[in-house]
Amino acid sequence: MSSNEKQKIVQQYNRVSNVRGFLDLAVHWGSIVLIFSVIYHSQSVLIGIIALPIIAGLQNSLGSLAHETFHHKVFTARTLNTFVGRFFYSYPLGVPYESYRRRHLDHHRKVGQRDDPDWGNYQGSQFESRSDVYRFFTSKLFGAYLLVNVLATIGGKQPPLLEGNRDKSPVTDVAFLVLTQLILFALVAIFFTWWMYIVFWLVPIVTLTSFLIGMRAYLEHNDPNGDSGIDGRLFDYSPGALEHFLVSPCHFHLHAIHHAFPAVPHYRLKSMKKELGQFGISYPCQNRSGYVQSFFTQLKKLPTKPAISNPG
Repeated sequence: MSSNEKQKIVQQYNRVSNVRGFLDLAVHWGSIVLIFSVIYHSQSVLIGIIALPIIAGLQNSLGSLAHETFHHKVFTARTLNTFVGRFFYSYPLGVPYESYRRRHLDHHRKVGQRDDPDWGNYQGSQFESRSDVYRFFTSKLFGAYLLVNVLATIGGKQPPLLEGNRDKSPVTDVAFLVLTQLILFALVAIFFTWWMYIVFWLVPIVTLTSFLIGMRAYLEHNDPNGDSGIDGRLFDYSPGALEHFLVSPCHFHLHAIHHAFPAVPHYRLKSMKKELGQFGISYPCQNRSGYVQSFFTQLKKLPTKPAISNPG
């Protein structure tokens, strides 16, 4: 197959659908409103407990859709794409849009290199042993994400969320983030009750949602040997339905092909992967099974405890 023929196959998948963009927006936020309504009207602790992981999965989806807007793949109009990415996907999760977009695009250029701004999410001293990995993800599950970022901000330092960016977040970016959170709080207080914003929105973000996103980020590019180049750090996964919802919504499990063809919207990646396979067109990728199985497979390659350095 000639390079022109290959390019034609790829280009047909670059098309952005405005209808799908609005559908993703409506379905995800509609689901969040529905879950909050069920919690409020049921007045059931059990329903609230069940709802927490569902909300975390939907928050993860919002983060995935924010990622789509970083690549201008949600709406054809860039102004609309950025507006929705900011106010409906990024700011509701407490993520400064402009800073994180720059960081993510830098990650695409430097994945597998030590100056990758996301290097600390998948490689480093915190992942050198099984106990290190367990400690890292346990801390995420119990809110270390919030504590570390708040303490850094109070201390006048750049929070880890923004590490790797040359510039601090624009003041307007932070201001709009705070405004968005205030609007969310007001809407929850008006239509439900104020404490639901804290318990069912903020708490999942800094605990379970942070854990799920961190788990996926670790498995997307981790190499227990620590010395692989980019070709050895790109994986496509085959998760089950529950893993797909919680860990890799919006086709995030097709991460290697996304790195190979970042202009392709998430909803076209599956069909594209199939067609490329039919024509024998390859891209840097290792296919893995589900996330949980892969996580424990990775752990088996690590020592149980950190190596003790010789003081001499």
